[in-house]
Amino acid sequence: FETLGAKIWFDTKTRELVLGLHPDNFAGDARISNHMRRKLVASGPFLTDEERRFIAMGLRDALMHLIVVCHTNTVHCALLELLLRSTFVWQRRVEKETSDRQEMAAESDSIEHFVDEMFDEATFETTMTAANFSEHLEKFTRMPKDKIEELSEAFLCAHGKHVDL
Repeated sequence: FETLGAKIWFDTKTRELVLGLHPDNFAGDARISNHMRRKLVASGPFLTDEERRFIAMGLRDALMHLIVVCHTNTVHCALLELLLRSTFVWQRRVEKETSDRQEMAAESDSIEHFVDEMFDEATFETTMTAANFSEHLEKFTRMPKDKIEELSEAFLCAHGKHVDL
């Protein structure tokens, strides 16, 4: 698909996936000066509509798997946050993999370590493309129910310790 190379990130303070501005939001706004419009355009690249659909489809597929295929009985609000945070852990691991291949193999098997990484600020210094995000979300669709339940339980426990509500 067409990409401009825009990156998305996770804001740990607001607990939001940040997609960035959509150019249609400011391109035709008469209230914005030409100077400000040029500054906004220079802050790109922006996610295309196709990239935004890619992100939405990835989230839809992961939620569909969790709710329908895994027969999840309750959908905790933090489930979306689990999905979002997991993608950034996997992206960080991909980026670290080339330099720390042996260490990563040992860490990959531990749910506890994975969940700890979800609350490590360094994890969210990473940004990724819509394609990377969707690729990481797809991992949930291949995950067996018992593994998802174990990850969800560990995440909810850690979430209560790390996040001020």
